[in-house]
Amino acid sequence: MAQKLNLDPNDIEEAQRVDQEKPDDTKPKNVLVTLRSKSARSSWMLVNKENKITNNEVYDNGSEKRIYINEDLPKYKRQLLWMVRNQLEPKGFQYIWAQNGKILVKKNSDEKKIYNIRSEVDLKKIDECK
Repeated sequence: MAQKLNLDPNDIEEAQRVDQEKPDDTKPKNVLVTLRSKSARSSWMLVNKENKITNNEVYDNGSEKRIYINEDLPKYKRQLLWMVRNQLEPKGFQYIWAQNGKILVKKNSDEKKIYNIRSEVDLKKIDECK
């Protein structure tokens, strides 16, 4: 995959499959990749943002399912991100993302203010204001 994205495979320190296999799940388990440096991490995340890569491009298997590169968030942050999306997307927030372990939201491209959601308290404050 690194070669397909024109990234240095030597930036990868470790890669392993994680999560539990479910008997009726056809999706493969996630791959957790540890990179050697913050600059390598930045490169991977930037390339991911600019390129939409599919299974077929990497494995030549005919599958057009997209391969996603996401941050590995702690369980609390993952749950909080899910909660933020469920509460704010219906209220018109177009941009909800995780970056460097932070959950960030922005109403739309015209608004300059970016909110950092650290807890459910922050979410309630934003939810009440908008």
